[in-house]
Amino acid sequence: MSRVLVTGRYINKETYVLYMEDGSEYKTIKEGEPFKIDNQLRYWYPVSVPKKNGKGTILMCQKYGSDGTVMTQFPLIHNKKGWWATSSGSARKGVFHTYIPPKNSLEEKLAELRTPARVIERVDEDYIEKEVETKFYPKWRNYIITDGNNRTVEILHDLDGKYAGEAREVSRATYMICYSANINPIGVRTTRITAIYMSRLCDEERVIEALSNEYK
Repeated sequence: MSRVLVTGRYINKETYVLYMEDGSEYKTIKEGEPFKIDNQLRYWYPVSVPKKNGKGTILMCQKYGSDGTVMTQFPLIHNKKGWWATSSGSARKGVFHTYIPPKNSLEEKLAELRTPARVIERVDEDYIEKEVETKFYPKWRNYIITDGNNRTVEILHDLDGKYAGEAREVSRATYMICYSANINPIGVRTTRITAIYMSRLCDEERVIEALSNEYK
């Protein structure tokens, strides 16, 4: 996935360290030392600002526009546990999302897979009827897992006329899991769950089973 679960702590007022769940250091952020998330075009600049209560300071990560004004920013809060973005795509949706403890067994399974529960989207219908594209990209391919009917309605081609995936029609489904996957040069498969659609008739245990079968 393109986020990692970490806890951030100050070791002094100028230095903030992100720790992995096993206690190892993931990233160190220092005041005045800009950093990027993956291949983002603009840097984040950690600057010291007064706390809202007026007691001490906190580091605020700011991104500036070409005119020098602050485009966006986020604070580094002591002892914050959350999902830190590891790709520019994820960072566009927020760099450091607060960790929300699992409420049920499905969310526990997603936490085990290092996936935020917000990928779950409940559909207010008995069945999911949806058309999706399973496209091939230079580095990633999109896939779906569903208990419903799943048929190809169109073959997709790139600008050179080569096979580039399929448009698929899903019907009579109680769940549909959408994910992307790639295999790096040394043969390691990486996957990222992008959405889980669940209808009113969906049995969460079947979704957990499907995830367990895919991520053995």
